[in-house]
Amino acid sequence: MPIEAVLDSSAIVALYTPEEHSEWIKETIRKYNKLHILDLTLYEVTNALWKKFYFLKELSETELKRTLKGVWKFLNNLCFLHYYKEIKEKSIEFSIKYALTIYDSSYLALAEKLNINFITIDTKLYEKLGGTPLHKMILCP
Repeated sequence: MPIEAVLDSSAIVALYTPEEHSEWIKETIRKYNKLHILDLTLYEVTNALWKKFYFLKELSETELKRTLKGVWKFLNNLCFLHYYKEIKEKSIEFSIKYALTIYDSSYLALAEKLNINFITIDTKLYEKLGGTPLHKMILCP
């Protein structure tokens, strides 16, 4: 029986680059055998890694390219892809109701639609949603 969760881009970036919560995310993801992402995830993750290369100088060009290959393989082989059109109305609803970015509300809308956990390392999002019905579906360090 599948044990499923939605992953956001922060979780995926932490899998592939050293972050404060990288070990937590690795341990958490091991518990799941079906992972869900949105079509926007590829762009978000690629952009975050590019920023680590271009602006933050945390990755060399070689490291960026190697990391991206690993991420793309992970996304293509181990994640089930969903399209924004599946959750666009609920995403807008959550964004307005909880004052969230469309990015954050989209992942939450997908998790709600599938009735599964949402894994993120975005502690500010987790704290912001404390006391709301969405809070219980979020796994965060």
